Amino acid sequence: MQKSPLFDAFAELDDIHKDFNSITSAFHNACAKVGQLVVAGGNGDTDHELLERRSKDIMEALKSLELTTEIIGKSKAFLRRAINSSKSLVPISILPADMMTRIFELAIVPSPGTIRNTRKLLSYPASMISSVCALWRYLAINDPWLWVDIDLVEGGSTRISKLLMARALLWSVRARNIPTCVNFHSDSRCKGEDLRRQIGSLITHARSFNFLPTSSDAYVLSIFRSYNLSGRSDCLEKVSIDGPLTNTSQIPTRFNWLDCLPPTLTTLNLAYLSDVLTPSLHELTTLLSTCPRLQTLVLSVLTIPPGTNNNHPKIDLPCLQNLEIWLDSESILERILSLVNPGTRDLDLSFRLPEPDNEYCHRAAQLFCGRSRVTRLILGDVKSGSDRRFAKLLDKLPELQSLSLIFFYNATCDALDALLLPVGEEHWPRCPRLQTLKIFQANIGPRAQQQLKRITRTYKLANLTIRGWFPDGEGGQRNGDMSAWLKTQVKSLDYDYETDTK
Repeated sequence: MQKSPLFDAFAELDDIHKDFNSITSAFHNACAKVGQLVVAGGNGDTDHELLERRSKDIMEALKSLELTTEIIGKSKAFLRRAINSSKSLVPISILPADMMTRIFELAIVPSPGTIRNTRKLLSYPASMISSVCALWRYLAINDPWLWVDIDLVEGGSTRISKLLMARALLWSVRARNIPTCVNFHSDSRCKGEDLRRQIGSLITHARSFNFLPTSSDAYVLSIFRSYNLSGRSDCLEKVSIDGPLTNTSQIPTRFNWLDCLPPTLTTLNLAYLSDVLTPSLHELTTLLSTCPRLQTLVLSVLTIPPGTNNNHPKIDLPCLQNLEIWLDSESILERILSLVNPGTRDLDLSFRLPEPDNEYCHRAAQLFCGRSRVTRLILGDVKSGSDRRFAKLLDKLPELQSLSLIFFYNATCDALDALLLPVGEEHWPRCPRLQTLKIFQANIGPRAQQQLKRITRTYKLANLTIRGWFPDGEGGQRNGDMSAWLKTQVKSLDYDYETDTK
């Protein structure tokens, strides 16, 4: 360690402290010796007047130690300042505002004259502070886990976009070897080989790719091309592509999923993709069959081409915990449910309930639920006349704890009949473990109202959510009466009208 004036001052202080202790000890020993001799009676020729006078002189001299005590107190204050140097306050602007928000869960307002408030992070700040402990700043900068969420903005020519790019690269360096989560906000790539090389290094250390709607098709393709050219990695686990707003029809080739995604995936979320990015059924099933660690699969608003190859592989996903399929094509839904083997973990399942007369698709859904452990089910597009098919599906769900029904526009709620099992004059619960029921877009007529009351009494629901209305069959509504009754029966009721009542 290099010497400095500060260390020289500490060495001098240490020497003086040793001398001070030595003098104090010698003074104490001399006083003790005088006291012992006086108690022993001293010599016969002792001059007692001289002894008393000398003792009084020493006592008077000791009064000056009161000033010494004050000096020592001030000295301690200086030392205390050195001890707390790591806790001194520094401007909050030294750390990014969003980083401080993550650490303290507060909205940070820079102190006057430090930096401009270029980004408001929270609309309703819990608190405002302008400085932070220097030790915390040091810990934050040197803790790689605080720098793993990276917002990458490429292609911009403005000063702000360049600063955001520089910040993303800095955060990736501070994250060191910890896999990062990269959020892509761009529709075009940056220029310059050096920058592209740095971004290539950044994305090969990513644990998560999250493409926001501001990304274009061409940008998504370019990022995965760079990912491949940079050597790929075995740490990429999550890929989410949420409907690029800019579709590039001029791209000559389609996206090759098999060449881009590793078998380490745990989450795949594809929504609102263009034809350029949407995988065919064979590409999708082949990809999924190579990802045994997959836990979450979301396919939403996609037009998946069936292709000509009907020889699809079986898909074993023993770790699957969340499956969402919101597709218009019931034939694609049927094929996916027929091929996926989800294992024995608790599963959240969401899909559109097939048309009542689509026997094959309903059969595929029943078989899938029969080999799964579905504990949470969300069904969309529930149409009139679905009660019989729905009842057969519920028979395959003995572990169901939460059910959400999103009814098709203006559909009756006869599907509620499936929740009860008539036994003589009684009604038994078809899914005994059910505790949460959510009903959306519901037109609950008089008959369905009576059924809802039976369901509420039979299941003793803990949570009931209703977004709909209760017509009385005579052109009016009885929303208030039903909601008042439900409040007396359910522990937690969340009820709101979906139409204006006159």
